[in-house]
Parts: sequence; structure tokens; C-alpha cells
Amino acid sequence: MAILYGTTSTGETLPVLVDQFGNLLAKSPNGGEGPEGPPGPEGPQGPEGPPGPNELLPYGDENDVLQINGGVPVWQPLFTPEPPIIGPHVSWTNPDTTANCTDSNGNPIYPPDNLEYLESLDSWLNTTSDSLAGSLQPLDNLSNQEQWFDFAFQEAFGYVFTLHWRVCYGNTQPNSPSWVTEFVCDNSDMALISSKPSGAISTGPYSDRWVSGQSVYTINRDISSARFSWKINTATSGATKNYFRGWTFENPGTYALNNQLRLQEEVAEMRRALQSGMTTNIDLSRPTQD
Repeated sequence: MAILYGTTSTGETLPVLVDQFGNLLAKSPNGGEGPEGPPGPEGPQGPEGPPGPNELLPYGDENDVLQINGGVPVWQPLFTPEPPIIGPHVSWTNPDTTANCTDSNGNPIYPPDNLEYLESLDSWLNTTSDSLAGSLQPLDNLSNQEQWFDFAFQEAFGYVFTLHWRVCYGNTQPNSPSWVTEFVCDNSDMALISSKPSGAISTGPYSDRWVSGQSVYTINRDISSARFSWKINTATSGATKNYFRGWTFENPGTYALNNQLRLQEEVAEMRRALQSGMTTNIDLSRPTQD
């Protein structure tokens, strides 16, 4: 058996390789790169990444609207206004110009929201409170036309509207109750039921006394507004402070019940007075008599 040798270009002798059939195996230099084959099948799609900053999403939520926020369009919920007030309602529409707010020392103050300030006080709707914090009104012997209290009404027909006030005064003629403090109204459909103070009238020399009062109206038609102003007659007394303590708005049944409860409390006070030795000509067995 013979071995076949070959000589390289450098003169080196090397054995030559053959396959199993004796065929000479030769290796040529690497050829050039062949053409690119066809693309393979596309792989599965990966998960969607989070939106980038200020990225405009294709759609908003149901009923959203497209708005510009900081120079960038964004989806925003559609603004829905507050539902309208339905049913009987009353509101004081000009407290900013008529409240005349004072602090606990009686000094004028100017809160951001006059009505909110007054409603936060213990004296609000409390006609027995002598607190100087509240709504101090100017004093006048006649209606003060520059101090109109404006109110707006809705579905108010048949309701009872009450203005509450508190007055400090000194009587110059003892036992004379002829002085008057009340409201006047510019709407003839507001029928005055009663307007009177409750409290002791001075019986001695001039001295400050507090009395509470209510001006009560029944609404005879479906009105939309009404204006009220002070009426102060101080022929026999000198009013020194006049506080507006708010208003109440009641249906006739509620007003009648509350009025009955007030009468019962007055009768209880009379009974206590009798037990202390005072006398009265009122028949206490009839608590609702005129």
C-alpha cells in the first residue's frame, strides 16, 4: 500500500487525504457570501409597554372630552354642573352688603363669607343670645332704605317665613311698651302674621335690656323674591344695638308645632314664676289661649 504525498508552495511535503473510496479530497479557498435567504415566519407579538410621559391615549373614558392641560391634549371627565335645587327653598341673596358682621366685642369685621361666618355662631337663630358677635344693623327711627335684606324664594307658596332679631334698648318711660322694632316688606304677597318682641320692658330708670323678637310672614302666592328692612320706633326707648339673628322657613304644620312647643315652654316659665311667689291672671289650664 502506498501513501500519496503532495508538496506545498513553500516546499513542505504533506500527505494527501482521500475518502473511503480512494477519491482525492481537496479543499478550496472560501468563496464569496451567497445571496440572503427568504425571511422566516414572524414570531408572536410581545406585551404592550406603558404609555410614555404626556402620551396622548387614543380614547378616554365614557363621556370624556379632549382638553389642553399644560400645553398637552389630555382626556378629561366632562364637567357636570350641580343639580338645580328642587322643592321649596329660600336664600339670603345679599349678605355681603347687609350682614354688617361684628366680633365678640361688637367691633366690625369683614370675613371672607359673611353668611358662613354668621351661621357658625351660637347666636345664629338664637334670639335669647346676648352675644355681640353677629349681624349688627344700623339704628334708625324709620325704615332704613339702604339696608334692604333681599331673599329669593322657590316653590314657597303657603310656607311661613320668620325673621329673627335681638335688640338691646333702654326705656326712658318705665312701663311704656309703645316702642316698635320690626321689619317692613316690599312684597304684598308676604302677609305679616306677627311681629313683636318678647322679654321684660324696663320698669326703672334708663338701663340696657335685651329683648328677642320675630317678624313672621305667611307667603300667599308663589313668589320669587322679597325685600325686608328695619323699622325702629324709639319714641319712649333708646335702642342701642339691633342684631339680625337669621331666618327660618317652615311649612305651616312645622310652624304650628314649633309655635305650640314655644307656648308650652312659656307656660312652664309662668308656672315656675308662680312657684316663686309671683302672681298672674293668665289661666294656665289653657296653654294655647290668645
